[in-house]
Amino acid sequence: MMSQNTDFELERARLHSAYQKLNAGKQTEKEESPATSYWTFLKLRIGFSVLLFFFFAAGAKAFDSPKTKNVQKVLQQIDQKDPYTQKAIEKVQSVFPK
Repeated sequence: MMSQNTDFELERARLHSAYQKLNAGKQTEKEESPATSYWTFLKLRIGFSVLLFFFFAAGAKAFDSPKTKNVQKVLQQIDQKDPYTQKAIEKVQSVFPK
């Protein structure tokens, strides 16, 4: 019975030392500084803000472009033939009046 406990302790010590060798240069979550997580959050927030700005800028530019008008003309032609599309266009136009 004593040798099983000794073998278990030796195996645990060997695994622990192997784990320490593998993770010698890595920082664990407990050791992570709060400044690092703050800067990471700040970078992500700035990045998403910039992406959102470009999305709104692209949307504003494309809203009154000739391509948008061409799409509206095509939808109006479909509207003349398809009652389901007509209902959808009426719903969209009720949300975005001209």
